[in-house]
Amino acid sequence: MPQTALFARNMNALQKRYPRLAERVKDLRPDAGKYRFVRARNGQPNLLVADDHRFQMLYDPEDPWGASLAHLKALKMNFAPIAVFLGLGLGYHLHLFTRNFAERLGTKKILVFEENRDFLRLAVETIDLSEIFLHPDVQFFVGEDIEEAYLTLRQDVVMDKGVFNFMKSTKVIPLAPHVRRNPDYYRRALDVTKRAFSQTMIMAGNDPIDSFIGMDNLLMNIRHIVNNPGINRLFGRFQGLPAVTVGAGPSLNKNIHLIQKVREKALIICCDASFKPLMKRNIRPHLVVSLERTDGTEYFFDGVPDFEDIYLAICPLIRPQSFDSFRGEKIIVHRTFSHFNWLHLDKGALAIGPCVGNMAYKVAHALGCDPIIMIGQDLAFAADGDTHVKDMPFGERDENYHEKVLEVEGNDGKPIKTSRAWDIFRGSYEEDIRANSGITINATEGGARIRGARIMTFQEAIDGYCREDRHPLSIIKKALAGFRDQLNAREDYEALLKRIDHTHAALDALTVRFQELLATARAVQRDQIVPFINSGAPLDRKIVDDVIERFLVILNEFLRDQDVNDIMLHTLQPHGIWFSNKFNFLPDLYTDGDCRAAAQVLMVREWLGVTGQLFVSTMEALAKGRASVIKDLQELQSAA
Repeated sequence: MPQTALFARNMNALQKRYPRLAERVKDLRPDAGKYRFVRARNGQPNLLVADDHRFQMLYDPEDPWGASLAHLKALKMNFAPIAVFLGLGLGYHLHLFTRNFAERLGTKKILVFEENRDFLRLAVETIDLSEIFLHPDVQFFVGEDIEEAYLTLRQDVVMDKGVFNFMKSTKVIPLAPHVRRNPDYYRRALDVTKRAFSQTMIMAGNDPIDSFIGMDNLLMNIRHIVNNPGINRLFGRFQGLPAVTVGAGPSLNKNIHLIQKVREKALIICCDASFKPLMKRNIRPHLVVSLERTDGTEYFFDGVPDFEDIYLAICPLIRPQSFDSFRGEKIIVHRTFSHFNWLHLDKGALAIGPCVGNMAYKVAHALGCDPIIMIGQDLAFAADGDTHVKDMPFGERDENYHEKVLEVEGNDGKPIKTSRAWDIFRGSYEEDIRANSGITINATEGGARIRGARIMTFQEAIDGYCREDRHPLSIIKKALAGFRDQLNAREDYEALLKRIDHTHAALDALTVRFQELLATARAVQRDQIVPFINSGAPLDRKIVDDVIERFLVILNEFLRDQDVNDIMLHTLQPHGIWFSNKFNFLPDLYTDGDCRAAAQVLMVREWLGVTGQLFVSTMEALAKGRASVIKDLQELQSAA
C-alpha cells in the first residue's frame, strides 16, 4: 500500500477512536534532526533517534521484526490477560503481540503508554495499525499528562469484561529504548496503573468483614429505613442551584465564617465531622451527610441542643446509635450495593465513593446542584501537620493519616503532603467530577489539587455564583411533604419478613453444599496433595479434578437466587476479587499441571471456608433482623 494511503487509513481509524489525539498527530512534523528513517539489512524500516547529540537505532539493524518477535518470546509469558506496553516505537512489538500472542495468552486488554507523540506520527506512516486503533480492547495513552490516564483506566478498562478479576496477572512489556529515554514517565505510567487497580479493589470493598458489618447494621436499621423518606424525593429539585459542600479539612478555618452569608443562596451540605464546628459558630447547614459504618459517628451529633430545620442524609450501613444520636429529621441514602436491592425499598441509590466528602458531592450532584462549591476538602496535611478543622470532635490532628505519607500537586501548583487514604478519596472525587457535566469549584483555599475542579477562593465563588436568594430549606420541605401520608409501614415490614425467611432458608441449603464439598476437599488434601508435596507421590487427577469441577459448578450457581445474590454479593465481593485474581494467577505460578491442580484444590478449600462462614454469619444477622422487624411490627399493631 502506498505511504499516503497507509497514512490516511491509519488516521481515519485514529480519528474514529481517539479524535483529540488524531488532531494532535495529523499536522505533527517530527524534527528531521532527531529522527531518520533507515533500512535494516533485510530491508525493513528502522529508525535512528537522536539522544544526547548521538543517534541510536530503535530496532535491531539486521532484522527489526525478527528481533521484536524474539523479545516478546523471551518474556516467556504463559498468561497475559492485561498487557501493558511501555513504549510504542513504530508499532512492531504491538503488531506482533496482537497477531501472534494475544489469543494464546488470553489477553483481554492491551494498554499502550507512549510519552512522545512523534513516535505515533512516525508509526502511522510505517505500519498498518488501523485495526489496532479501532479495537475496543486496546487503549492508547500517547503524549498526555500521565495522571489523565487514571480515570480512563478506572472507568473504561478495569471495569470492562471482568478485567478486575485478572489484575494480578498483568504483564508489563517494556521497550528498552523508550524506557531509557524517559524512565520517570514510564515509572509513573506503572504507578497510575497500579493506583487504578488498587482503587478498584477499594471501591469493591477491601475487607469482607467491613462489608459484613455494614450489612449487619443495615438489618438492624430496618426501622429507620422504613419510616424515613429517601433521598430520591430530592432528586433534581435543586436544578441549577449552587451547593456548598463542607468538609472538615484544616483549611476550613480560613473561610468557615463566610458560610453564613450563603444560607439562603445555596444548599449547604456538610460532612458529619464538620457539623459541630459549624454549629459552634452558629452556622446551620441544610443537610448533614453521614456514611461511616464504624463506631464513633454518633459523637458528631451528641450534645447539640437544636436540630430544627437540619436534615441528616444518612446511609443506613452506619451503626444504629448514630441514628439515635441525631435528634432531628432523617433522609435515607442508599448506596449502589446489592444489600439495598435486597430490601426492595426504593429510597434512591448513589454510587458513593469511600469517604463522607464523596457522599456530600454525590448528593449535591443528584439533587441537580450547579455549581458545586467545595470547601474544607484539603485531602492533605496543613503546613503545621493538622488534619482537621478546629473543634472537630476527634481533634485537629489524627496521627493515623501520618502513617503513609506521599506528595501530590497542591491547589497552588506546589507539592503538598497527603496520605494514601486521602489520595484514594481524591481519585474518587475526580471520577465523580468527570461524570458531572456541571461546574465544580474547589474553594478550599489549600490542600491537594482535584482534577476537573476550578480553583478559586470561597469569596470569589460566592461573588460569582451565590448572588440570589433561593431558599433551599423551603425546597427540601416541599419535596418531603406527604411522605407520612403515603407510608405503609405494616406492608413493608410484612414483605421484609417473608424475604428474611426465604433468604435464610436458601443460605442454609447452600451452606450444606459448601460443607459437603469442603469435607471432600480436606480428604483430597490429606490423601492426595500432602503425599504429592512431601514425597512426590502421583496425583489421582480424576479425584483432584472432580473437586475442582464441583467447585466450578457451585461458583456458577450459588448466587442464582436473587435474594441470596442481593444480600451476599457486596459482602463476598472483596474476597471474591482477591480469590479470582489469585486463582487466575496460578497458570503463571505453575506450568506443571499437577502442581497447578493441587494449588487449585487448596484454594477451593479456603474459598469454601471463608464463604461458608460469611453465609453462617449472615444467617445469624438475618435472625437478629427478623426479631427486630417482628418487634417493630408488634409495636405498630399495638399503636393501631
